[in-house]
Amino acid sequence: MASLQVRLPPSRLFAPTCPTRLKSFKPLFTSPNSDLPLDGDDDPDMTDPVQLAFARAEAYKRQKLQAQSQKLEASLSGNGGSNAGLENPSSSAYQGSRASQVSAPKGKPPEAEIIVGDPTKFENIRRRGEEPEKDDGETEAYRPKVKTWGVFPRPMNISKTYGGGKVIRPGDILETKEDKEAKEQRSRELVTAYKSKMGLDVDPKLIAECQKSLKDGNELMDRGRLNQALPFFEKVMKDMVFESELHGRAALQWSICLDSLQRSSEAKVMYKKLQNHPNPDVNTKARHFAFSFEAMEFMKVKSSYLSRTTGYEMYFDSFVDNKEAYTSAKTETKEAGETQILPYVVFLVSPLFVILLIAVRKSFML
Repeated sequence: MASLQVRLPPSRLFAPTCPTRLKSFKPLFTSPNSDLPLDGDDDPDMTDPVQLAFARAEAYKRQKLQAQSQKLEASLSGNGGSNAGLENPSSSAYQGSRASQVSAPKGKPPEAEIIVGDPTKFENIRRRGEEPEKDDGETEAYRPKVKTWGVFPRPMNISKTYGGGKVIRPGDILETKEDKEAKEQRSRELVTAYKSKMGLDVDPKLIAECQKSLKDGNELMDRGRLNQALPFFEKVMKDMVFESELHGRAALQWSICLDSLQRSSEAKVMYKKLQNHPNPDVNTKARHFAFSFEAMEFMKVKSSYLSRTTGYEMYFDSFVDNKEAYTSAKTETKEAGETQILPYVVFLVSPLFVILLIAVRKSFML
């Protein structure tokens, strides 16, 4: 019996006739100053297109990082060699996963002002948006650049200008006798000027006379004699200064009298003046009276005087002339009720009168 032979197809039926040799991928290690291969400088041993694409992408990223490092070096070298001691950034810091995470910033980078070096060398340099300083010839005065409460010029050394910065040891003389006497004299002059301004150094007799005049004026004012009270208040205002309490109270009473006598314009002027008086009681009352004038203007009232004749009397007189007085219904009902009750009261009280009359007659008969 003849043996059956089965011929199987070759196991490499779909394999290429010339198998492709693949070499292991070697990552590129280049320095920042080396030229990276892009399109025409590929490795001739690398024939796999996938590996070739990865190599080109890696080379492109490294070339981009190299350009950024060159710009950084150029910017640092332009600062006058202030950063000459710093080492150049190495490309090894950008290898591996860090290089894949670095991405170029999008859009225009923000502007920033970087001051490098000693700031005393930039005194004459003006920043963007800063106004030039005005030279008034006062070189010793310090003029702040910041627009705050400190913009006013002041001495460069305040302690030296105003006598500060001294070291006083135990037993040292603080000031000479001449300086101490000058300060005391200056203080006495200031106290005297304040007393004369506030009316505190007036003769006691004059103060007593002004107090009596003010009291008499107030009594006349309470009685309603306003014209007679005005001279007393004017005397006090003439003898005392405006800042004194007696002058303020007399002026306030004088203004009230004028306001009551229909001289509101003069009183209004004095009320406004007394609002700045040092005495709190006087200026408070003056402020209240001045507000009454403002209220009158707001309400469009021309005067505070109310006339007895309003002009409507003729209408009311013509209405009531030759007319009978009408009573209300409640009054008529009340009178009718009283009229009806009266007979009953008389009927109930009449027996008492009869009994009383009989008792009186018997008393006479006896």
